Amino acid sequence: MNNIKKITEVLKLNDYPDIPQYSAESLRRERVIIYGAGSGFITLSMFVLDRFKITPEVVLDKKFSSAENINGIFFCSPDDFAPPPEILTQALVIITIGSPQIRSTIQKHLTEKGFSKIISAMDIYEYHLPAPAEKLTIQGFDFYKSNEKKIIQAFELFADEKSREIFSSYLFTHLFRNSVAIPHEQPANQYFPFELWDKSTYRRSIICGAYNGDTALKTAQNAQDIEAMACLEPDPENFKSLTDNTKQLKNIIRELLLLPLGVYKENIQLHFAANNKSNSAISHEGNLLIQCVALDLCLPDFEPSFISMDIEGAEFDALQGMKEIIKKHHPKLAVCVYHSPDHIWTIPQFLHELVPEYKFYLRNYTGFTSETVLYAK
Repeated sequence: MNNIKKITEVLKLNDYPDIPQYSAESLRRERVIIYGAGSGFITLSMFVLDRFKITPEVVLDKKFSSAENINGIFFCSPDDFAPPPEILTQALVIITIGSPQIRSTIQKHLTEKGFSKIISAMDIYEYHLPAPAEKLTIQGFDFYKSNEKKIIQAFELFADEKSREIFSSYLFTHLFRNSVAIPHEQPANQYFPFELWDKSTYRRSIICGAYNGDTALKTAQNAQDIEAMACLEPDPENFKSLTDNTKQLKNIIRELLLLPLGVYKENIQLHFAANNKSNSAISHEGNLLIQCVALDLCLPDFEPSFISMDIEGAEFDALQGMKEIIKKHHPKLAVCVYHSPDHIWTIPQFLHELVPEYKFYLRNYTGFTSETVLYAK
């Protein structure tokens, strides 16, 4: 059965075809141990643990030099953790490390230590559903059924078979509520699909959600003859890192703009959940008020040749605020579409209406729904 036929067959059902193997609900019945206290742990905490009020018993990470009990959670190095037998058989260990190779090594070590239940954070369905998405919570499977026509139309927009395979695997993760393996590239290639375009693409770049400057630095390394680059990042802690880390680029890029702003469909101040590293995002419950801008109003004369965007679910709103730039200059685009399940079909359709000449591609950089990027050229 080809992918489009399988999608239509699933959408004929009246409800989700599967019960998630691992979900927030199932975690409530487990004694949870977390392995890895880095960015993956922050993501798991925001999207699953905090959201569904799940408290782990233990957090393991080699960066902990000494054991400490904080609010009933035991933090320590895995080398110093000597669990009793009942923990080995009862506890569910969740590995939050992104690298498959490192995850495999950790799983082998935990198995040798005697743990019997070990999963990746990516095995938990809600890890792939970062936005509360009230429409999904309320409508459930009907949300996908009601959008069948749009889903099929978006599928047909993609220019190559790899993109259609990624689209289908991504969608099946949400339709089956279980992690489906997605064809993926090396993480270092994210935003640099040189099979689609050449290095001159980045001549005049806008980076929305510039984080700590990592994408700006990689762009400078991978591109050639960059005339101008604008980096927008609203999180104060991230912006400081962005400023410090990109000082060297002033000698390479003739026009470098660092703007402590969010990107949105209009110039407006919005609440923002700050200090969450790469997961900082616009949020009604946010602890900070930030200034957001529409690029059409903020950078109307920049004439970008390339725009990248990873802004934690605000991508569709931000694109609405740069419609005139897109229609006038047809910049090549790299837009993250994994923060809300519907972005994988609504965003390419929106861009197709703006610029019918665009060709669309999907690439993935994790093997899971995260870091799924839509390219338009």
